[in-house]
Amino acid sequence: MSRTLGTSQHIPIRGQATAPLKRARATSSNGPIPVLFLIPSLDRGGAEGQLLTLIDHLDRTRFAPILCSLHAPTIDRQREVSCPLVVLPVDSLFRWNSARATLRIARLARDLGVGLIHATFLRAELIATAATRLGSRVPVVLAKRNLDSRPYAQRERLLLRFAHRACDHIVANAEAVKQRCETLWNVSSDKISVIYNGVDLRSFVPASHESRAAAKQRLRIEPNHTVVTIVTHLTHVKGADLSIEAAARVVSAAPDVSFLIVGGGPLLEPLRHRVRGLALDGRIRLEGEANDVTPYLAAADIGLLSSRSEGFPNAILEYIAMGLPVVATNVGGVRELVGEDQECGLLVRPGDPEALANAIVALATQQALREHTGRRARLRAVGLFGVDRMVKKYEELYFRLIFDERGAS
Repeated sequence: MSRTLGTSQHIPIRGQATAPLKRARATSSNGPIPVLFLIPSLDRGGAEGQLLTLIDHLDRTRFAPILCSLHAPTIDRQREVSCPLVVLPVDSLFRWNSARATLRIARLARDLGVGLIHATFLRAELIATAATRLGSRVPVVLAKRNLDSRPYAQRERLLLRFAHRACDHIVANAEAVKQRCETLWNVSSDKISVIYNGVDLRSFVPASHESRAAAKQRLRIEPNHTVVTIVTHLTHVKGADLSIEAAARVVSAAPDVSFLIVGGGPLLEPLRHRVRGLALDGRIRLEGEANDVTPYLAAADIGLLSSRSEGFPNAILEYIAMGLPVVATNVGGVRELVGEDQECGLLVRPGDPEALANAIVALATQQALREHTGRRARLRAVGLFGVDRMVKKYEELYFRLIFDERGAS
């Protein structure tokens, strides 16, 4: 994801508070309200990227964000954090360092006058809600980013039920995620808000015909080829194997189509082996992980997502912001992104590479349809999914929780 960020300040939890934490403490009484964001890691995933985007864009006259990661990020990732950063290593919920981190979060919230804790993913959710029971007594927001489709151990399920009861509010990034939270965890509907992920509309801008041609040239792609770009993490649930199987079908039906798969993950090398086995190295390129995906999207004519399960995929947000028509599997909140009438592209049932291939061919062979659908996609992104809209909704929620009867301090 392409973003312009400030420099983080890595704050050790031991010893005296460093200057950034002292400043955060000072703001708690006479300035912006400190908000503590808690997440297990800062891997290059969609949820992590969305959290950093939210932190970047918060109004610093109203909020003073502090980010706590339960796993030490790389130096490069630390540079992308635009607020004070605390690292509290926690490798498991069921080890001593989890309890110690919970105590330290409670103390940190109390010492800095934190007005609210915003937690994302299992370990962070449990530590945040437990910390409020240990004396911090500040509102806790849990961010739900997916459909929770993986099986949980019994003790994890019990702890999550505690977290859902103990938290003050839950934010889902799609209606589908909200409904899943209601049915799977029996959470009351009025305790859950939907705030869609946001995309930076100034960084993701549709390419002109000339700039798209230049982008293809830089990537050494034939200028007359229709380019299908897939931005994804290479795991089973993300379905890049289905993209490759679909691509093999497309190439035989529409020979002037090339595929770019952008992303890293555990399946990178097995998928490269599969492409070599299909003798399609020149037509299906696995580019690996990229800090900035915009050069690949600038060269694209179609954006593809073949996930088996999703919450609210950031890849499609970036596709439609770039004015790309989309081919995607109809899972999770994808229809909410693409539109009920599929105004931004074509949806197919999950797990079906032939259906994916047919949809790709339909767009690849009809330039007028691609361009019309792409224009509608950009308009939808501008109208519904700008990052400023997302941030405003979070700020309104934070104020409501901090200053209502439960959150007032």
